[in-house]
Amino acid sequence: MEKSDVEFKKLNISIFSLNYFIQGLNQSMFAVIVPIYLILELRTVASEDIAFLTSIVLLPFAIKFVYGMLSDKFSFKKLGRRKPWIIGPISISGLLWVILPFIITPKSVFMTFLISGVIIILGVAIADTAIDGLILDICPKEQLGRTQGICWGFRSVGIITGGPLIVAFYLLVGGNIELIFIGLGIIMI
Repeated sequence: MEKSDVEFKKLNISIFSLNYFIQGLNQSMFAVIVPIYLILELRTVASEDIAFLTSIVLLPFAIKFVYGMLSDKFSFKKLGRRKPWIIGPISISGLLWVILPFIITPKSVFMTFLISGVIIILGVAIADTAIDGLILDICPKEQLGRTQGICWGFRSVGIITGGPLIVAFYLLVGGNIELIFIGLGIIMI
């Protein structure tokens, strides 16, 4: 594999870390916020339904190797080999978060989250794989472990603290959960 001509800057670690944090937020949304929303909307949700939803929604991460092969093989001349595989899927995922509150109906809330969740996490997983490849392409070998460690740390922070912090914010400020979906979508776009 050829080494990229792109110069690696410390700012890159910040950009990568922010992206990994947002990945973590997406996972935390389906672990914490979406179940709360389902309980509020449906009034009764079985724990096995929430477990099923979360398991299915996170499946796109199980086949990341496929996305890696795609981002390695197909490039777009003006945007390069990795950027389209990062920008496109993340933007689609963000757009879906934004429109989600407008397409949910009381009868379809569970199925809507199941289908849109798979698409959202698919976009996140594709972008994650492309970012992994970009890091490998541009990061000097001696900084690779540190860079990946920092990035995965931010992802973990997003997963672990994202949902609870969003719930705390929701309880303090009030409002509705749909605004949280829209806010995350805007951040992602």
